[in-house]
Amino acid sequence: MEGDVMDKLEDMASVYEFDPITGNIPATKVEITVSCRNLLDKDTFSKSDPLCVLYTQGVETKQWREFGRTEVIDNTLNPDFVRKYILDYFFEEKQNLRFDLYDVDSKSPDLSKHPSDVSDFLGQVFCTLGEIVGSPASRLEKPLGVNEGLKSLNEGLRSLNEGLRSLNEGLRSLNEGLRSLNEGLKRMNDGLRSLNEGLKSLSEGLRSLNEGLRSLNEGLKRMNEGLRSLNEGLESE
Repeated sequence: MEGDVMDKLEDMASVYEFDPITGNIPATKVEITVSCRNLLDKDTFSKSDPLCVLYTQGVETKQWREFGRTEVIDNTLNPDFVRKYILDYFFEEKQNLRFDLYDVDSKSPDLSKHPSDVSDFLGQVFCTLGEIVGSPASRLEKPLGVNEGLKSLNEGLRSLNEGLRSLNEGLRSLNEGLRSLNEGLKRMNDGLRSLNEGLKSLSEGLRSLNEGLRSLNEGLKRMNEGLRSLNEGLESE
């Protein structure tokens, strides 16, 4: 599974005696190590630098309090944390645990701010100490609760980016089409203007031709009148 957290029960120490003052029932020491597989890669140029923080919940107050934290392991998505958690296990008591995973590249000393910033918060696992103790070989595996949500979010963002890229390509193609259409209209206008100019020149040429024919007709008319006068003169002699 993606983002699995494996809590391993390493050792159990001697049993305590019943404390009549606090009312605590017999307990034993439990040593826990944490390993993770396939954490989300939150960094751009490297892998995440994970840190695991353990919180325990008060039986009466129900408030979560930090119990301890592992070391930071640089540049890995599959950390095997070396630092262990040592807890008192009370047989008849439900001890709720919360394991929070962070990418500490931000170098922020206040981890309480990280859950509101998903770029640093990698996920969390809830379980009880009894679950860990009662698991086969005292090895409990659970998926990070935030992984599926972030995975869906990442897929949605990736789909959105692909849609925006397709939209940009469509707009670019539309702009190219409009530019080609404008060039075609411009050429058509140029052609129509040239055609109009040609027709105008043709009209002027025809008008000049008509004027020339009219002048020719007048010249022929005058030549005929001159020939007629010449003939009349010859006949009178």
